Amino acid sequence: MNQSELQSHLRELDLQPSRKLGQSFLIDDHVSGWIASQIDPQPEDIVIEVGPGFGALTEHLAGKVKRLILVEKDGRLAKFLQDRYGDRGVEVVHGDATEYDVRPLFSEGPVKFIGNLPYSAGNQILQSFLDAPSPVSMAVVMVQKEVADRFCAEPRTKAYSVLSLMLQERWKVTHLKTVGPT
Repeated sequence: MNQSELQSHLRELDLQPSRKLGQSFLIDDHVSGWIASQIDPQPEDIVIEVGPGFGALTEHLAGKVKRLILVEKDGRLAKFLQDRYGDRGVEVVHGDATEYDVRPLFSEGPVKFIGNLPYSAGNQILQSFLDAPSPVSMAVVMVQKEVADRFCAEPRTKAYSVLSLMLQERWKVTHLKTVGPT
């Protein structure tokens, strides 16, 4: 998706990106493809994507994994995604990711989690998806740089926080790439 496609979709849906929902949309196909590749999608994988927006990451995962579940809070975007990807075996859940219960997926094996997380709810979403017990075995998320710095912070540094401790206690946290605002 590029800038003009995004603007066209926004007009079609009469949608303005919501600060309240922390909406920011990926428009660089190379960046979204690179992010999606970081979970190493395999045909037997179960993947949950949070905050898919217009499907920038989804486009690189649909049809490549056994099960792809999109969790989108904005009803207009959920309908857009259902119309665009429903016939490709993608499941769209219109709901709040902070309330989505990932635990029933234990019966299907390990789950991979990916998302361009909204700033306002990113920590809650991570807690909901990654706190034990969770079937999530791998997560690749895009967050604001300051948040990523806190995720990866070393003990006894200014950026180190309770969030750093919580994530690093269970997960190997790695900063993969800084993506510019454009």
